Amino acid sequence: MAKRPLLAYLKTVYRSTEKADFQGWSARPGAADACGLSAASDPAVCVAYRCQNDAQRSLLAIDDDVVRLSGYRADELLAGPIGWTSLIHADDRAQVRRTLQDAAAAERAFAVTYRLVRRDGGTQPVREQGQGVRDAAGRLLGYSGFIAGADAAAPEYRRVAQQGSRALPDTLPSAKATEESGDQSTDAAEPRRGEPTPHAHRQRLQRLADAMPQLVWTARPDGTVYYYNDRVTEYAGIHQTADGSWRWQPVLHEDDRERTVEAYRQALASGDTYECEHRVRMADGQLRWHLTRAVPMRDAAGNIVEWFGTATDIHDIKLAQQALESADRRKNRFVATMAHELRNPLAPIRHAIDLLMQPDELPPTAATARDIIDRQSRHLARLVDDLLDMSRITSDRLRLQCEPVLLSTLVDQAQEALAEQIAGREQSITVELPAQPVRLNADTARLVQVFVNLLDNASKFSPEGAHISLEAERVGDEVVVRVSDSGIGIDAADLPRLFEMFAQVGEDAGADSGGLGIGLALTRRLVELHGGTIAATSDGAGEGSTLTVRLPALAEEKTSAEPAAAAPWAQGSGAAVGTAADADGKRRILIADDNDDVVQSLAMLLELRGYDVDIAHDGLQALAAVERERPDTVILDIGMPGLDGHAACRRIRQLPGGERLRIIALTGWGEARDRRNSAEAGFDAHLVKPIESAVLLGLLADTGN
Repeated sequence: MAKRPLLAYLKTVYRSTEKADFQGWSARPGAADACGLSAASDPAVCVAYRCQNDAQRSLLAIDDDVVRLSGYRADELLAGPIGWTSLIHADDRAQVRRTLQDAAAAERAFAVTYRLVRRDGGTQPVREQGQGVRDAAGRLLGYSGFIAGADAAAPEYRRVAQQGSRALPDTLPSAKATEESGDQSTDAAEPRRGEPTPHAHRQRLQRLADAMPQLVWTARPDGTVYYYNDRVTEYAGIHQTADGSWRWQPVLHEDDRERTVEAYRQALASGDTYECEHRVRMADGQLRWHLTRAVPMRDAAGNIVEWFGTATDIHDIKLAQQALESADRRKNRFVATMAHELRNPLAPIRHAIDLLMQPDELPPTAATARDIIDRQSRHLARLVDDLLDMSRITSDRLRLQCEPVLLSTLVDQAQEALAEQIAGREQSITVELPAQPVRLNADTARLVQVFVNLLDNASKFSPEGAHISLEAERVGDEVVVRVSDSGIGIDAADLPRLFEMFAQVGEDAGADSGGLGIGLALTRRLVELHGGTIAATSDGAGEGSTLTVRLPALAEEKTSAEPAAAAPWAQGSGAAVGTAADADGKRRILIADDNDDVVQSLAMLLELRGYDVDIAHDGLQALAAVERERPDTVILDIGMPGLDGHAACRRIRQLPGGERLRIIALTGWGEARDRRNSAEAGFDAHLVKPIESAVLLGLLADTGN
């Protein structure tokens, strides 16, 4: 919407407020066009009106465009008994009446938002802004002003209706702006008989600007501010200098001054809208955040003749934003700390399970107990990982490491990760992939996680002995993967919220999801980060379900990509495992961790594989053990007392021969920054507890890494 026509119209409306002779006033036809709001250019409506000061606010004149706003023609409203009050929603009338009474008592302009009841019974949010009209004795005769309405296609007017006076247009004409802008419209002509003088007109506009909660200002084309409303002096303590200008820079916080001035200079040079957030020192010395905006006003030739600006107090909003950001940081830190504290006890549990997996025969009852602990500890570890991943995604901290990978590789790893679970429930799974290999540009670990989550849900929500299928086909530039089951199905009412965070479908039926309601929400975000989509279909409860993933595929090639490395959680007991026998003679390993259960369980596991193991319980002990025992590999926890893992690693690297040692971090901290810190400290690898023994043993056996 053009600024100049709107400002010109506002001046016309408020010029007429000085006239006491109501019956002699006639509505201006086409006022919406004067505002730059015609049916062809903007769906919003701007209507001028004049009414009496009675209970019904009987209309004396109104713009023909009112039919677009209310459904009533202007002649119906003027000729009939309908007053404007009767068109205001009953629940809003008291608010409007109070607003008008307060404005009349203070002899100031008013602005109010309410619902207008249309002829067809529907409601329309509108914003009314006006001024009381008085006779020579000061008696209130009625009101004159304009009403702006909005629909879904006019967001700027919808914002006015929703937010109130702080969402009014950023600029209003000022006294000096009117005088010096060089406006050549009919408003600059000599006033007609009965109209206010230019001086009275300027006073009226100044009073309107002074009534606004914002700081209102105008500036010359070079940026020199020559007008501020009264609120600036009262609120910020800015005073006019001897040359008539206003020096606003000193009231800015010193840390914000340079960037604010630079942003203003750039706007003056480019002619673009100026917008900046900064802290302003108030008259009482208090610093408060403000949003300052200014728009250029141009003449017919397009030259800037002045700037209109406002500064809106956003201090409370800013503090709320900062509080939310601080709470989010604390939440992320809490989640990471919680994950660390959960992973630490999980590590020795996993080590103990691996010890019990040795060839020695266990009594059936003990073997069953071991398998239960194995399954549930894996499940707990995955819940911790899902919770951390969702925290990373919602905080925009998850970064993909994409590379070409075969779809078959991803599916194989997902199957392998869930092989024991599916076999334990006596379920079966069939996989059908395209004959021509399909390649994706993907983060292998994350897409394996997607397919693991889909297959896990299919297994978890299907009865024992059920069948699960995974089918994939290439459709143009996409690959479509469908995971179907014959399980409990999904009620139609639950489908829209299936992928929402913490959603638990089937709650009314007493279904136990066995999770936090994070898995599918995480799956959707991971798919979307890969440029894909996911959807669910089901014929209802008891009819099974199908989850469909669409992902962009790389162009077909005759030669297939090299299989990607297996994701850590996809490497189980079936993976190739190296042992100390793969190396030349026995190899010595030092384990340092302040959790004795972690040290003892891992030491027993490695000794069974033929390694010589030394242990330490803090960084200083680890440093002494390296000098004394000369190990081949050092496994360090990070959060140890005395000397933490990072400092211990740096000290070990400085020892004679320390640069040749393999040093591995084994910790409950697994954020990206934790891995960076480990690399900077000199670690060769960063493993997150609980680690699968196959992964650790494979790394120890890989002397070439």
